[in-house]
Amino acid sequence: MTTIDFYMLHHTYYKKADLLEVRLDADVSIYDILSHYAYIEKISTDHKILKVLIDCRGNLININAKDLDSILPILTNINKNLLLFKEAIIVDKPQSTVIATIFGDKYAYAKNYIFKVFCTENAARIWLNY
Repeated sequence: MTTIDFYMLHHTYYKKADLLEVRLDADVSIYDILSHYAYIEKISTDHKILKVLIDCRGNLININAKDLDSILPILTNINKNLLLFKEAIIVDKPQSTVIATIFGDKYAYAKNYIFKVFCTENAARIWLNY
């Protein structure tokens, strides 16, 4: 297990499961999302499969839907390294659900990438096979 903290994001990686768990301590900004993907881009060269569980419960995804376009270049680089990249996000606020759903729809076509929104941790873990 390896833990890396970026400001309000706490990443814990479980090597045996190829699972990265992300916990947030505050509302999510576009900077937080870009930092998250920069970290994944950095570690993606060491993996073929990466599963990510993002827990946003109690926090808002406080960004504009148009800001999601800035994620495409880094997501494209990540997908060059991975055979499968699955992300599950757990949300409990309507605004966060909307932004996460828009994000999932926007990047549904991305090669090797699957993103799904959940309201319970158990459902997210089952979907990630963890």
